Amino acid sequence: MPQIAPDLRKRELAQIHIAKAQLGMADDAYRDLLFSLARVRSAADLDLAGRSRVLTHFKLCGWKPQARPELSPSAFSKSPKGRKMLVLWSALYKAGKVQDKRDSALLAFVKNETAVDRPEWLTGAQSNQVIEQLKRWLAR
Repeated sequence: MPQIAPDLRKRELAQIHIAKAQLGMADDAYRDLLFSLARVRSAADLDLAGRSRVLTHFKLCGWKPQARPELSPSAFSKSPKGRKMLVLWSALYKAGKVQDKRDSALLAFVKNETAVDRPEWLTGAQSNQVIEQLKRWLAR
C-alpha cells in the first residue's frame, strides 16, 4: 500500500466524524447512512470509494469542510532566528525570487531543507542552515 494512503484514510475518516458531529446526526441515523451508502456499519470499514460517497453525501446535506488554518506568523516570530527567516523570505518575495509570500510557503521551504515540520522544533544549527540558504538564494 502506498505511503500516502494511510494519511489520506485518517484525514477522510476524521472529516467524516467531524461532518457527522457538525450536522448533528444521531448515531443510529449515521450508521444507517453508512449502510445505505457503503454497506458497512462503521466508518473504519469504509474503503476509498465508500469514504468518498459518504463525504459527498455530507456535502450535499450542507456540510462545508473547513480549510486548514494558515500558519500564524507567530510560529516564526517566536525566536530571533525565526524572525530573520521571515525577513529573508519577504526580501526574496520582493525581489521576485519566490512567488508565494505566505508563511506556509516558508514552512514548506524549511521542511524541505531540514525535514522538520515546525519552525519551533528547529535546532540552532538547523535554523542557521535555513538562514544561510535563504541568504545565498537572495544573493543569486
